[in-house]
Amino acid sequence: KLKAVDMIIELRDARMPESSRNPMLIQMANQKPRLIVLSKMDQADPVQTELWLKKLQSENVSCIAVDLMRDPGCGKKIIQAALNVVKKKETGKEQKESIHAQYVQWLQESLMLANLQ
Repeated sequence: KLKAVDMIIELRDARMPESSRNPMLIQMANQKPRLIVLSKMDQADPVQTELWLKKLQSENVSCIAVDLMRDPGCGKKIIQAALNVVKKKETGKEQKESIHAQYVQWLQESLMLANLQ
């Protein structure tokens, strides 16, 4: 069923990013674009969180750190980051009216609605 999935959003704990990952997810993802969301950044060491973000980005993985409980704008940040992942995947390809293009459109509309609230 993952063949129909355009991208994976993986939620990890910023206090322990390595041990909170799902090792089977990489095998199941089958080279799908990924966004790693490090949650609970407010409870993690900010220096270590920044080091993890840099490490993941150096591995060509899109990632962000958020405080899901206290940051009312974290949903917008996740949507924007996911939109960037999908756009990066579509770069260099002809964008047809496909699932990918529809997904990008849905994310853009969701982001606009979130900005109105």
